Amino acid sequence: MSCRYQTSENDLDEFNVWTPSSVLKYSFCEQWTAHIEYIGVFTDGREHETEQHFFSPGVHRLLNSDLEIGARVGWGLNDETPDFFANIGVGWRY
Repeated sequence: MSCRYQTSENDLDEFNVWTPSSVLKYSFCEQWTAHIEYIGVFTDGREHETEQHFFSPGVHRLLNSDLEIGARVGWGLNDETPDFFANIGVGWRY
């Protein structure tokens, strides 16, 4: 579980953005992990508040002790949220 915080602005409107998320991970092979994640994006102090909810499953493969690759897709769960997203990434521990 995590919660990110940032400040933002839109024209003259300055506001806060809170982004909590919860992840469940499951290792199904020695170097493979799957996850499901809930992500929320909520504004605070904005003239017109927004609220977005996402569901995102994905898979990750550990290539060695310091390098991981992964892919995920996601769907918006309410009307203010984009319908779909997909991404791939690399994690490197240094």
